Amino acid sequence: MSEVELVAVQQRCEITEATHSGVACRSICNLARGLGFSETELEKLARLVTECATLLLRNEAHGELLVRPLANGKVSTAVRYGVEVLSIDSGPGAADIQARMSQLKGLSDELDVWTAPGHGPVLRFVSWNGLTRPEEDRVTEARVRYGVVNLPLRGEFVSGDAWSCHADDDNFTVLIADGLGHGPMANRAATEAAKTLESSGGAPLESILERAHDALRSTVGAAAGVARFPISAQEERSHVKFAGIGNVAASVWAEMSHKHLPSHDGVIGHAYRRVQQFEASYAEGRSSSCTPTG
Repeated sequence: MSEVELVAVQQRCEITEATHSGVACRSICNLARGLGFSETELEKLARLVTECATLLLRNEAHGELLVRPLANGKVSTAVRYGVEVLSIDSGPGAADIQARMSQLKGLSDELDVWTAPGHGPVLRFVSWNGLTRPEEDRVTEARVRYGVVNLPLRGEFVSGDAWSCHADDDNFTVLIADGLGHGPMANRAATEAAKTLESSGGAPLESILERAHDALRSTVGAAAGVARFPISAQEERSHVKFAGIGNVAASVWAEMSHKHLPSHDGVIGHAYRRVQQFEASYAEGRSSSCTPTG
């Protein structure tokens, strides 16, 4: 049994003055209304957004909200829709964040927070539509926790980057693509590359890139990379595998160091000389990232 996810680009709501709170609230609630949220659910979501905006504006700090729709087909036979919001604080830190957490938890279905000394907190909350369901009908907790931020260039309506991920019983695979240039043509190339993971998620990394190459022949082309790591490591140390073409890269990060995994020159959909898989060992508790750099 496997699953593939291809997720929409985030919308950005800048919060630099008090009037931005209402603008963000209306925009996010309009998105949720289109996903079938009830009036009660919309009211809770509006309170969440307002609370996050208030946190961002305290002590003349500022930040932004990154918003995207979610869809989960694991609840019964129907698709359940949600809204994810990342609240990114550009200030020096928030001493009162823990005091606010209980209120935020009561309003959201999922809540995570990241803090570091001297940096404003990053909050992630998710609101799902639909009534509370029986225990056996609820969404099973994800076996792999991951996060993605994908934003278009300022002034553009679509992003030239795209991503998708695939999970099966043994491995988690993620593909990222950076379409050449920017705008609709770059978006089409990147999106077509990301879609190829749906039919080839369990294939060798070289084969996935070869299939993406064939799918992008009629496009402007893209840089693309594929990374894979085991979901359940059987040994103390395991390996991240990566293969890429063009201006993409992957890194495996430890607490005090990181290892860079390179890609080969070329353009997916046009021409490249070779695809080569690289590996890096990691111990459980370390994290890996696959990041477009173009």
